[in-house]
Amino acid sequence: KNTHCEFAGEILKTPVSRDMLGRIFNGSGKPIDGGPPVVPEAYLDISGQPINPQCRTYPQEMVQTGISTIDVMNSIARGQKIPLFSAAGLPHNDVAAQIARQVSRSRTGCTPRHSLY
Repeated sequence: KNTHCEFAGEILKTPVSRDMLGRIFNGSGKPIDGGPPVVPEAYLDISGQPINPQCRTYPQEMVQTGISTIDVMNSIARGQKIPLFSAAGLPHNDVAAQIARQVSRSRTGCTPRHSLY
């Protein structure tokens, strides 16, 4: 109930330094590895820079998962992150394993068993 909130008028920033490389920090950015405190060289916005969709590279290599609903309704490009949502008891691990197997097969240059020509 007795909560106090104070607005600083600017975006939250985090200190950064080359001394941070290889160190372990908590969620607040404080070192928890027993090393010395980090002296910041700069402060960066925690929100980062917005991504311009026109500057992104267009996906060139599509992945065939072998699962028709994914291949048709939600095509996947190589290197893309894939969220898998599943209800309790459904085989989400099996689906992820099948996608991984199919991607590894297509990456080794295997050709399909049946050809139209």
